Amino acid sequence: MEDYIFFFKIIMKTDFFERLEKIYSKAAELLDRGKKNFCSPCRFCCTRFLLHGVSQIEYDLIKIRLKEEGREYRAKDFRDYIQKKRDLQGELIYEGCPLYNTERMGCSIYSFRPYSCRYYGFYSPVPELLFCAFHGYSIIYSVKNFYDIVPLAKEFLELRNEYNIFTAKTDEERVEALYQAGYDLYFQDNREKSLTYLLKAIAIDPCHWKSNFQISQLYYSRGKVEESINFAERALKRVPDNIDIKIHMSLLYILQNRIIESGNLILDILSEDRENKIALSIMAYLFYLSGKTEEAYIYSQKALSLDPELPMANRVMDFLMNDRDA
Repeated sequence: MEDYIFFFKIIMKTDFFERLEKIYSKAAELLDRGKKNFCSPCRFCCTRFLLHGVSQIEYDLIKIRLKEEGREYRAKDFRDYIQKKRDLQGELIYEGCPLYNTERMGCSIYSFRPYSCRYYGFYSPVPELLFCAFHGYSIIYSVKNFYDIVPLAKEFLELRNEYNIFTAKTDEERVEALYQAGYDLYFQDNREKSLTYLLKAIAIDPCHWKSNFQISQLYYSRGKVEESINFAERALKRVPDNIDIKIHMSLLYILQNRIIESGNLILDILSEDRENKIALSIMAYLFYLSGKTEEAYIYSQKALSLDPELPMANRVMDFLMNDRDA
């Protein structure tokens, strides 16, 4: 039986790697630069910083390919780089990718380089530097729209998450992998499948706060306020100082007209951060709901002085002006 499981895992891993290389082939077709190297002679992104990530399945494939080339020892160097490992003096062991060939000025694993290295430049989470050849041409993405903007993102992330779940060695690793799968699907608007993965995560670890918080947001999107509050409270119990959960819960309490409980959460936040613009705008709204228009005006102005575009603070100001003109 153990032999069967062993060979089954080998076959499954091989299948995962084949699927990854198919994605790489598709990416090459979609992002083909032709014969022109837009980055030459610049190598800043490869030798100065790692803004994009490397998944476990990609690292494992790189390790296999390096072993085939007789340089498996470089896999550890690459691992130290992507994990931003530091020496005893606190300095980064590698500031730039150790697999970049400085003599030939090119990537030494180009044919099996990570997915993020393939789309980087064409797509980026931040504007490119002024001297970059892609400056002004890169398509900027965010966490929420990454899946819809970057080519093959959904296909790649589905594979990455399946692999992480399959190879998880501990309950902790499995829970994190299940959570990540649910998180990705949530932002792809596949809420039903997202909930399935998140519920599997808390079935293993009922106290996993990230999964509970994500489930809370999912139920809120469905209009199930009571269920949303229950899961948010579980998450906050685990991480009582988490500001994002407190803000989320304060808004849920408002929907249930639990003004005092909502206000207590906001006061907790403002006691630690007096310039939290979201908390200030929510406090303004709470004062307005309580009929304290002067305090509502003061807090709205504080929030808007930090961010003039804050929706809730502007809404409170609109309410105050309408009430005055009525």
